[in-house]
Amino acid sequence: MYDLIIKNGTVTDGTENPGVVKLVSDGNMRAKIKEAYINKTGKDLSNLLVVGCSGNPEYEGLRINEIAKLRGQDDFETAFDILIDSGATAKICNFCINEEEIEYAVYNGKRNGRFILK
Repeated sequence: MYDLIIKNGTVTDGTENPGVVKLVSDGNMRAKIKEAYINKTGKDLSNLLVVGCSGNPEYEGLRINEIAKLRGQDDFETAFDILIDSGATAKICNFCINEEEIEYAVYNGKRNGRFILK
């Protein structure tokens, strides 16, 4: 679990953060962030589970894609709106490893006390 933070030169912590709110309030910046994320990961945001959200506590325990369906939005618009609603203090759990990778790490990938994924 960690604070969802976008560093833009002025953002330094996960407390009330007008820098992030301003950043994701800009439609052009939203499009750039979405494009960069998809280009880098090739994924949507279904791997993100909201675990803390002061702006919308009813979303805690739901994944971003589930919240997006409830709101009739795409994953990214939902994530940006949650950042704004929470004052950039939303907390998420990022599921970025699948069962196959975990199995490999458990049985093959331990080196010097650290798991190495190939």
